[in-house]
Amino acid sequence: MIKDTRTLLQLTQEDLAMYLAVPFSVISMAESGLREMPFEKLKKLQQLRENYLRIIRDEDGKGRYKTPELLAVYDKLRADKNRGMEQKEFVVKNMRLELEEMTTAYEKAAEKLKGLDALRNELPDTAENKYEKQWLDYQWSKTISLIRKCNPAVQAQLRIKLELAEAEIKITQKVMKEYFN
Repeated sequence: MIKDTRTLLQLTQEDLAMYLAVPFSVISMAESGLREMPFEKLKKLQQLRENYLRIIRDEDGKGRYKTPELLAVYDKLRADKNRGMEQKEFVVKNMRLELEEMTTAYEKAAEKLKGLDALRNELPDTAENKYEKQWLDYQWSKTISLIRKCNPAVQAQLRIKLELAEAEIKITQKVMKEYFN
């Protein structure tokens, strides 16, 4: 129950220890089953959990965040959600950049491959052109490798991941706006 409540409230063991006015080790050992939590601390934790759930459900409909303890939980939740949103937005930004770079690299590699094929076809098969042909073959294999890494299927996968991440951000923003404003 202790770890479940702490996780629900998105608190660290240190935060919970501070709230319950117990040493950090008490929380750690109680969560791992090595120690019993004092009854009055369990009661206080249960009260916090019930208040949190009441707030989330807005059961009384008269407004939220009435006690200092609940205000502290609310502030902690909002800070964690904002931090999480910043991380998600950073990931989405990087995904967009990666997709742009991948698309550009694919287009350039496709053009380079056409040029290499044209050079390869124009170069006669003679002993004098042996090294040029080897160089062209090497360049061709490197370009094919790049095309495989950046092919449209891989781009489509990244686009789907990007769309999912953007949708998650929108949903989270909506929930945060509803509950934290």
